[in-house]
Amino acid sequence: MNTWYLASDSQEAVKQNHEAGIKALSYFGEVYGPYPYPEYDIVRTGMFTAMEFPGLIYLPKNILESNETEIGSVVHETAHQWWYGMVGNDGVKDPWLDEALATYTSTRFMLEEFPEHGAASLEMRKLMTEGTEMDEKMGIFIGSPVDKFTSIGSYSQLVYPKGALMLENLEKEIGKEKMDQLLQTYFKEYQYDVATSSDFISVFSEKLGPEAKEYFESWLTGKEPEFKQIEGYLISDNSV
Repeated sequence: MNTWYLASDSQEAVKQNHEAGIKALSYFGEVYGPYPYPEYDIVRTGMFTAMEFPGLIYLPKNILESNETEIGSVVHETAHQWWYGMVGNDGVKDPWLDEALATYTSTRFMLEEFPEHGAASLEMRKLMTEGTEMDEKMGIFIGSPVDKFTSIGSYSQLVYPKGALMLENLEKEIGKEKMDQLLQTYFKEYQYDVATSSDFISVFSEKLGPEAKEYFESWLTGKEPEFKQIEGYLISDNSV
């Protein structure tokens, strides 16, 4: 893995982001499916936002210029190597499908490997999910296409943190191991393909039963039901 930066950048910030990128690449590869390419590059840019591409991510200059360590962006964009890069999706029609997954899995990684950063990420996301009621009253939800959102603020609140909350709540009900198994199945079935919301939901409903379909479709359209697993559809240890 390579990190490209300027000599004037903070050496500590460069080191922290480089190491976080290495750990994240390894973690996601072990948990969800192997990273297939011989190289991965982190490139410092003059922009003020991070961005993902297959085998390559951009980090904005403010992250690497600062002496305050911020690894959330490098981890999130690395997660996109799985959710967008290897398992594709229509980023206009189903933006939640890669952004909510990248947010959920990057937070999982940080909570396990960098607990302080993970806790800070959860706290920030909690604040961001407050005040989405107005958007939802206007018919704008987690599962809305990009052109339905009226502002970058509503998009950022619903697609990223609230979409991740939907996945985290399901994880609490079925457990981390089962959640990981289902995401592994999703990865295997749709690697190098373009998945849809229906494809993602079908992977879960096939193993969890029809309640999973109801759970996701409700969350994606502005409702927040609890997941209640139907008897007879419990996941066995060898079912995924």
